[in-house]
Amino acid sequence: MKTFPGILRLDESDYNALSDEARRKGVSRSALLRTFLQNGLTRCDVKHEELLRLADRLEATLMDVLELSGVASGLLIKMDVPKFDENVKINARWLRVLEPRKE
Repeated sequence: MKTFPGILRLDESDYNALSDEARRKGVSRSALLRTFLQNGLTRCDVKHEELLRLADRLEATLMDVLELSGVASGLLIKMDVPKFDENVKINARWLRVLEPRKE
C-alpha cells in the first residue's frame, strides 16, 4: 500500500506523552499515531450513524405525538365545552381553542 507523509505539530507535553505511550506499547510514534487516527475516524463514522438513528427515532416519535394531538383536537372540538363544571377554571385562551367551530 502506498503511504504519504503527514505533518503533525505537537507541543512538548503531547510529544512526550506520545513517546512514552509508544515505548510502553513497543511501537513507533508513527504507528501509534496511525492507530489513533484510524480509531478516531472509525468512531466518528459510528457516532454519525448513531446520530442518524437517533434523529430517525425522534422524527418517528414526533410524528406519533402530532398524530395523537390531532386526534385529541378532533375529540375536543366535538365536546360541548359549556357543560364543563363551573368550578373548573379554564384559561380564556384555551376556552377559545375548545369552543366548537362554526362552519
